[in-house]
Amino acid sequence: QEDLWGDIDHEASDTVELLIQEGEDLGHVGRHKEALLKFNQAIAMDPSDHMAWFNRGVVSETIGDPEDARKAFTICLQNTPEHGPAAANLAVLLDRLGEAEEAAKWAVHAIASFPAHPLLSEIARKGGAPTAVATTAVAETTVGSAQAEQEQIVGQTPEPVDASEPDHELQQSPTDEMAEVADIDLEALAEQAANLVREGNAESAIELLRPHLPEAAAEHARCWRVAAGALARLNLNQNAIESFSYALDLENEDSPSWFNLGSLHKRDGNLEAAVTCFETAVGLNPAYVKAAQALAVTKLDLGDVEGSINAYRLMFEADPDHPDKIQYAEMLLEIGEGEGRVIELVPTLPPTLPEGPELAAEALALLPDSDERTIQILRARAHTLRSEHVESVTLWRGLLESDREDIEMWVGLAKALEAAGDAETARKCRDKIRTLGGVVGAQPIEVDAQMNKLLSTPPEAVQKEPVESVPDPVVDLAKAALDAQQAASSDVPISVDSTSVANQDVEWYNRGIGLMGDKKYKESLSCFKRALPAFAHDDEMAIRILNGMGNALYFLEQYAECIESYHQAMAINPAAVSGATLYNMGTAYAEVERYDDAIKCFEQAGPRGLDKEQQKMAKEQISRCGKLRKQLRARLKAAA
Repeated sequence: QEDLWGDIDHEASDTVELLIQEGEDLGHVGRHKEALLKFNQAIAMDPSDHMAWFNRGVVSETIGDPEDARKAFTICLQNTPEHGPAAANLAVLLDRLGEAEEAAKWAVHAIASFPAHPLLSEIARKGGAPTAVATTAVAETTVGSAQAEQEQIVGQTPEPVDASEPDHELQQSPTDEMAEVADIDLEALAEQAANLVREGNAESAIELLRPHLPEAAAEHARCWRVAAGALARLNLNQNAIESFSYALDLENEDSPSWFNLGSLHKRDGNLEAAVTCFETAVGLNPAYVKAAQALAVTKLDLGDVEGSINAYRLMFEADPDHPDKIQYAEMLLEIGEGEGRVIELVPTLPPTLPEGPELAAEALALLPDSDERTIQILRARAHTLRSEHVESVTLWRGLLESDREDIEMWVGLAKALEAAGDAETARKCRDKIRTLGGVVGAQPIEVDAQMNKLLSTPPEAVQKEPVESVPDPVVDLAKAALDAQQAASSDVPISVDSTSVANQDVEWYNRGIGLMGDKKYKESLSCFKRALPAFAHDDEMAIRILNGMGNALYFLEQYAECIESYHQAMAINPAAVSGATLYNMGTAYAEVERYDDAIKCFEQAGPRGLDKEQQKMAKEQISRCGKLRKQLRARLKAAA
């Protein structure tokens, strides 16, 4: 195999690239003056950036300033002599200006990138330049005007070529039909051209091959593959795609050509076509690591998580020590945990995916035996998913010993303890998290002594019975103090004065209230659920029970269910909604970073029965949520 693309320098300033991209976007929607301003700003920052000059030339010609367009195309070519589109546009422009001889010079120059282009050939002929330009099937791009050129090639800033892009590993696949025409050694010709591409002289490689492609090399697959590689090196994606496609028509079992064709399709944003090509490459050569890697990444981009996992597995079969295995292990854990980047990308996972413990086992098998912190964290998460409580708690404790202020470690330990059934100690961890990450509506809780005791407790002491609760991963907000609000909404035991329910039904409600006071929230929730059906026709009692369920769900950190329970209570009698219920709902909204909804709840809570101290707390909540909302918007803007 031969690497014909090499390393392309794409280390230009991000700011310059951004300006060029913004200018291109403006140009595409007809806002030419604004686009020109962007290109001029980019040129001011980096006068050597050929794409800035090239785009300026296109826009200048579009708005009727041919002299500035001529200047821009000329400077573009001074910076990057092999830029075929600039030469083509300059040739067309000069031909329109009546400068036939100069236009012919640039037309000949452009034909190296657009072999046998009819308009360029005509401009060259009119200007007296040699017209014996070989006809090839490499491209059919129309350069009839600068605007037409812009629609197909102009303004297309190439993506960087990295490990996931074509490496042009052009395999010398043997063939029984080597073309031998007029004593031309086509294999030697292809090798010579390939060497030129490797040396960074793609344009000379095209010049070398161009006279032979229409006839002598018309059936020589490798010559076409090398030509395709040279065109790709010049960032002429469509031309390269056509050449690779022609080469594969001649010899369709060359897996590197399929890989390269797929990578070019991916450059152009055609992910479905890219997947087809990568799958073909892997089918022809299951040990083709780069093709399997590209297939895995592109499948994930398309939301096909299962397909991505299968492709990664193929890659690791071919290369067990591939550096991506740690990243892949983390992806498996994110899927198993139901959170993280993959879940955000693909919110609905296929039902055929393995369960969390199976994914965790696969991740553990991939992770090296290392004391590195990142590896230890992944191992701890995997053991938690597999319900291996002693191992997970031991790992989280070890990580905390080196840094007791690390919120991520406390979150991991809390989840491990919750999975082990130790809800009380997990709650203490959550309290510690709140002292580290700020609070909403409550003072920090002193729990250092409790945590010291926890860290010194042997892991074998952790309960191993699983629980049904699902911990919430959000840890940057503290619970608001709900004790006062709970008292206002549901802390008075109910006596039986109604013939519509039995004593036992009321007892379930009273028992739920008592368990809430003992901080046994899961048991309390169960009691409320058992009481609710009996009060279907008693609105007052139903509201009390639903509010109690909302409070219990809040303390269990099941915030979505908490909000839903409060909503159900409010829907029964909107006019009777208490300030305490609105306050509680606001704190739940804040926990899931829905700050606008939280602020509305706090604003409406004050006039609905809160005392002065509680009203003060609501105002403080509004202020804090406003600040947090601002921070969230800043994060989202930065991420975009």
